[in-house]
Amino acid sequence: MNIGEIIKDGITYPLVDLTDSLKLAIPNIFVVIATVIFIFTTGTDVYFSLNYFFIDPSQSSLSTATYIILTLILLIINVIYWIYNLGVVSRVFENTMMNKREVPYFDLKRIFDKGSKLFIVYLIFILICCIINLYIEFIVYINITLLVLMAFVPAILAVFSQTNSISKTLDIKRIWEITKEIGIKNTAIFMVLLLIITIIFGLLAYFCSYIALVIILLFVELIMARIAGLLYVNRTNNMTSND
Repeated sequence: MNIGEIIKDGITYPLVDLTDSLKLAIPNIFVVIATVIFIFTTGTDVYFSLNYFFIDPSQSSLSTATYIILTLILLIINVIYWIYNLGVVSRVFENTMMNKREVPYFDLKRIFDKGSKLFIVYLIFILICCIINLYIEFIVYINITLLVLMAFVPAILAVFSQTNSISKTLDIKRIWEITKEIGIKNTAIFMVLLLIITIIFGLLAYFCSYIALVIILLFVELIMARIAGLLYVNRTNNMTSND
């Protein structure tokens, strides 16, 4: 498959079984409901942006202790939300590796098992990127490390799907080898797609309800996980891109 066919396949992927795709969004909807209850019971303004719920820091009426407690509650909600969605992404990638095009079935135990491990992996990589970025920003005043991390998403998912191990997924050498096999050109296209989707999703956050946003986001994750999986499966055809 060429890159155009891969993108087309990814875009249509959630529609393979719309019912199963919507079922996967149910836990996200419950997270939104829990957040709405949180808002009404505490009178706190909560915003959703870039896949993250957060409290408006300008609310001076909240005491420091209350603000900390509410922030911790939201942190727990966010962690559960991220673990679940990373688990779904991992399942989609695994299915693609096995040449299966069906949407993963709703299996909370398996999804959370995969998601919790992948969450730790990404948390470690993000922390490393943030530490590096402090130095880079001091010199050139530009945030590039998290952008660079996007380039390695397909390779990270590939190593994790192969090993199901946190420590082995942190193998930078293996991640770099797979990224080269996928091809610099295709990796760059993947990064651009992620950036475009992030911008579009950020704009939608101003016009859509929370429930609509989390459903849209889940579909986006299904699409990008499918594209990442296809890039890996077709990597042997892309190795000439590195020449």
